Amino acid sequence: MPQPVLTTKRLILRPFRSGDAPVIARLANHRSIAEMTATIRHPYPAIDASRFVSYMLSHPEDATGPFLLTLKSNPRYAVGGAGIHKGERVHMIAYWVGAAFRKRGYASEAARALAEYGFKTLDLPVIEISCRTHNHASRRIIERLGGRRPKLRMGWSRMLGRKMPTLYYDVTRGNFLSNRLRPSR
Repeated sequence: MPQPVLTTKRLILRPFRSGDAPVIARLANHRSIAEMTATIRHPYPAIDASRFVSYMLSHPEDATGPFLLTLKSNPRYAVGGAGIHKGERVHMIAYWVGAAFRKRGYASEAARALAEYGFKTLDLPVIEISCRTHNHASRRIIERLGGRRPKLRMGWSRMLGRKMPTLYYDVTRGNFLSNRLRPSR
């Protein structure tokens, strides 16, 4: 099954293309992104982005992501990245948004689209989403998706080269669907 293109009200989540490495390097090269993610380092050189895109293009069998987040109003304008992938225990969702595009709801939209894809198309019973303990914005996103009772574990930080306190949430299909029906605050 080829990787899909997902759309939200304002975003297009599309598979990476060979020309995406420069924009990924520019967007991801921010200390705050590296601090909050497991695999992005800072500085994030263009060669890392090129290797990442090359790897993704050489593994087309992975129909679950990752995706480049682009604006629906201007599909050539990227704002971040997201994906859903098989983890050790269950499928996991991860996302990041370029520093200049935060506080606009893009991460929420992307995470919601990926959760919906995971539950409806992939028929997953549960999806795990994690965030650093001090990442309050991601905690709110996860809770709005139906994440409950996080487990505190140590999660890898490529930037620091060590593990950091990380909250792991299970989002069940039932919690996601019931939260979807509630109005946003």
